[in-house]
Amino acid sequence: MTSEELVQRLREWPSSPEEQLRTLSPDAQFTMLWPVAVASQSRGPAFPAATLLYRLNPSCPMSCSDAVACLLPDWDISIEEVPWYLVAQFGRASVIAAAEDLSEGCTSNLERTQLTTVVYWAGLAKEAG
Repeated sequence: MTSEELVQRLREWPSSPEEQLRTLSPDAQFTMLWPVAVASQSRGPAFPAATLLYRLNPSCPMSCSDAVACLLPDWDISIEEVPWYLVAQFGRASVIAAAEDLSEGCTSNLERTQLTTVVYWAGLAKEAG
């Protein structure tokens, strides 16, 4: 499945490419889902991608801080599955600390709001274990 085919399948939500994605390596799952999940919903099917990212929970190849930074400035704050995925990967405390650290240097109100929302959703996430 190509990235373009995945995006097309995600646009057909709730029909899901989940079973097809499960046959791919975790690296391929992340590579296909992450950029769509953290993008603006106006640019792609972010909600279905984020939901599948959270469900499949492939390993995140970047640091927690870098992953949280990727949410800026396009991530839609109503899609809690992205911070929940990050909590599953890195733990609640790490995600909150990364968001708070990034917030200290923010000059944009939008980005500050997004990072505050990451902290909010991370606080509500269930941790693995």
